[in-house]
Amino acid sequence: MKQLLSLLIVFSISVITPVLSQEAGKDEAASDATAGAGKEKNTLGAGQGKERAARNVNVDAMMLYGQYNRLLWVGSLTQSFDTFTYQLNSDFKYSNDFGYRNSRYYENGVGFTGDADMTKKWRLTPQLEVSNQSHGMFRNIFYSREEKDRVDLTLNNVINPMPTRWKLNIGGVYFIHRLDSDLYPDIVTYRPYHSSDFYKLNAELGWDYIVSAANMIAFKSTFANYWYSAGFDDDTWIESELIWNFNVSEFLKFGMGPLYAYNRDGGHFPSGKINVTTLNIKYFSMEVSYIYEMNPFAPEQLYSEQRYVKPDYGLLPGKGHHVDANIGFLLTRSSDSPFYLNKVKIKGSGSLANADSFYSFFSLPEMVLVPHRMRVAQVRAEAEAAFGFILYSSYFEIGGKYEYSYFYASDYVTYRPEHRAGAYIRLAIDRFDAEFNTGYRGTVHVSPFFRMTMRPALTGMLTLQVKIYESFYLFGRIDNIYNSKYSTVHGYPEQGRSVIGGLRIII
Repeated sequence: MKQLLSLLIVFSISVITPVLSQEAGKDEAASDATAGAGKEKNTLGAGQGKERAARNVNVDAMMLYGQYNRLLWVGSLTQSFDTFTYQLNSDFKYSNDFGYRNSRYYENGVGFTGDADMTKKWRLTPQLEVSNQSHGMFRNIFYSREEKDRVDLTLNNVINPMPTRWKLNIGGVYFIHRLDSDLYPDIVTYRPYHSSDFYKLNAELGWDYIVSAANMIAFKSTFANYWYSAGFDDDTWIESELIWNFNVSEFLKFGMGPLYAYNRDGGHFPSGKINVTTLNIKYFSMEVSYIYEMNPFAPEQLYSEQRYVKPDYGLLPGKGHHVDANIGFLLTRSSDSPFYLNKVKIKGSGSLANADSFYSFFSLPEMVLVPHRMRVAQVRAEAEAAFGFILYSSYFEIGGKYEYSYFYASDYVTYRPEHRAGAYIRLAIDRFDAEFNTGYRGTVHVSPFFRMTMRPALTGMLTLQVKIYESFYLFGRIDNIYNSKYSTVHGYPEQGRSVIGGLRIII
């Protein structure tokens, strides 16, 4: 993995540096011309610069402890300089067994994001994220724990020699998945399995040409290659698009153009897309888009988000039509009145889609999930609203969300409810902040072949925060406030009501 990351960095520098050699020379010449003035300015302001740099740091850290020896740490550090800004993030979650045998888990991750102005027209944004997790598998007699590790590296480059803009992004992913089967020998399992992993290398080249204030031509080409562990063939993905964006009026913009994709398993696939977007309309926005596309199989997305799974890296890409519509209304205002409406947010969206390779999950006899391919047509609608009020120095906000999904398929679509809803209340009074969230998940199918379902679930969470002194806070949280007994994966219950609390520092 170290060799892969090193190659990515060397490749990025070797490709971009020749392109910018002339621009860099201009910047150096300008710098030499003002060297004397710059030295004098730096000398006179050295003390002030150090003082500004010391103050230009933002820290937000929270450490909580609670039932079942739960630990929660979330922290971020941000610092800005004249030509460089960076942010460090870290989080850690841990819990002992929470009322069930072998239910202990931990999840943690660290991340770095930088933003550097290499020259006046070249911006480099490196990103690195490392995460791992381990979950006990309760009373599973075949496997005792599931573990995952993931490393993501991305180098984003934006070059702006107007009227054009170039983008060159390169990156890679390393993912490993393990199932610990120490309880019993492999002969007991239906399909013996210990671990699997893969490497991904991806690159993206983009070019934008601004013809006028109302016209722009954009080209983008993406490449990705996967190297899988033994037993699976490597995979290659290429996608390119050429889009023309133009304004037909002061308030309406169109975008359209051809697409081309190639996948080792899906072959060549020409297609196209079109979208319509509103412009310069205060408080209101709307967008409608249509695309005929081939979606690549992305295991880093499918298997990172799903727990208690046995990966299959030989899945095919999906082809289909997709129509999206979004509409939104946002109003924010201020007033000298002691009580007034400060915020109104209303959003609606809907989509129509079909796919010839849609993947649901079902359980093997070892109680681990594997994907099942099917053809699916889907209709989805979503509505969201929020209202905020100011009462003297206090703030009150209430909001809600509802989502409806309908699937037309030959088999049952698993782990995707037909109805999903949520609501929240936020309150801020002087040094006190509180938020209550509640959510509803409808019935979900757990098998594509038989009518097996998990009942609906109602969940809730309450958070409380009290400012003690300047940047020092007391923080508390109650999870699953209704103590609902529910599961997100059949056979693996989620944690019941639990209380956790601690300190938060914001600087």
